[in-house]
Amino acid sequence: QLRSDIQCRPAFHPTDSNVVYAASGGQLRLSRDRARTYPGGVLRTSAIGAGVAAHGGDPSSLPPLTPEVLLTGWTFEPIPAIGIALTAAVYFFGVHRLRRRGDRWSVGRTVLFVSGLVVMVVATQSALATYNLTLLSVHMTQHMLLNMVAPILLVLGAPVLLALRTLPPGSRGALLGLLHS
Repeated sequence: QLRSDIQCRPAFHPTDSNVVYAASGGQLRLSRDRARTYPGGVLRTSAIGAGVAAHGGDPSSLPPLTPEVLLTGWTFEPIPAIGIALTAAVYFFGVHRLRRRGDRWSVGRTVLFVSGLVVMVVATQSALATYNLTLLSVHMTQHMLLNMVAPILLVLGAPVLLALRTLPPGSRGALLGLLHS
């Protein structure tokens, strides 16, 4: 049993929703009491079921993560949305400028780049963003999308090559100097 006088932030066992972990004083303690009151409030596992809390999120504050919630539980985070929109605008401006000049740009590269941006939108605006502080599995999925999938797709879209082909000679030289530093 966890002692109620210990300041701790509980987390849930990944396969048994009746087991609660809490670290205190360098020791890991377990409890099978699902509704016990701790210094942080009442600990409930029934809202989301088995899951490990990420960054101390409160799983009882959100509805259960179901396929329907995963598809409809979108949120709007303005900072990532603005960054993604600006990145898309700059890339499309470069493609437009290149085509207006009469040069060709691969549609496949554009599709790959846009796919990378879509992955970033899904990771930062969908239910993954809503549940990222609550469920460790969702949090780690978000990390994988942002750190492993999106960068590969963005790089395959060749934004640096696009910039080198569309920038005026002075700016192109500055970019090359930066790339070779």
